Amino acid sequence: MLILLMVVTIFFAMNMGASGVAPSFCSSYGAKFLGRKSIMLLFTFFVILGAVLLGGGVAKTLSSGIVPSKFISPKIALVILLSATISLFIANLLKIPQSTSWVTVFSLTGTVE
Repeated sequence: MLILLMVVTIFFAMNMGASGVAPSFCSSYGAKFLGRKSIMLLFTFFVILGAVLLGGGVAKTLSSGIVPSKFISPKIALVILLSATISLFIANLLKIPQSTSWVTVFSLTGTVE
């Protein structure tokens, strides 16, 4: 179960990057100010920095502010991650911009409700 959760989480992170890089760096790339490798490194750095600095607060809000943690089990977490990942992946394939925050919160509340 843990390995499956990790695989789905990595795929979610890849889709999160795919949907987040374009709006974040399109003007810098279009102006030829930054190249692809620089953009990927900067995006990765700031996503990790945000997760380290603010991830605990987000996890606390999601686990207590929206849905109490007593309702979340590893199987429920897998369903939440899978539904968020699949919807984000389909949106990326269709080139429809989508907020990863909204996808996650709606997957969380939809699964528990």
